Amino acid sequence: MKQITKKLLFLLVILIGVAACSKDEPIGMWESMKWEEPSGLTKVDGIYIVPVTGGTYKFTCKNYKPWVAEIFDYYDQTIAVRVDGSFEGTWYSVKCEGNDVTFTFKPLADDGDIHDVLVTLTAGDIFDRFRFIQRP
Repeated sequence: MKQITKKLLFLLVILIGVAACSKDEPIGMWESMKWEEPSGLTKVDGIYIVPVTGGTYKFTCKNYKPWVAEIFDYYDQTIAVRVDGSFEGTWYSVKCEGNDVTFTFKPLADDGDIHDVLVTLTAGDIFDRFRFIQRP
């Protein structure tokens, strides 16, 4: 009788453990990043148009604390270098602090230049992308 009681208790513990391990959200079903965007940037078809004069723009994520996952510069093909908590390319920088992501762009040096960068941000299993184009 003692053996049966131990086995039943063991099964009960396993069932409670399995039930307690269920997740609220299934894998891949996390809420997308929600952004408060700065004024002064035009957005066309999901691409931000940076003025010729450059500038600094702060985006605030309302529901995550993102960090940089990847930066791809379409024309410069150089790798952004990590400097004092930010990533710096030849004409831009990206800095993540808490919920804020600050993008800084230098002015265009040449009338024939076109700058185009894609920045992928992550907060673990959730990603968001920002594409910026600067042209004369």
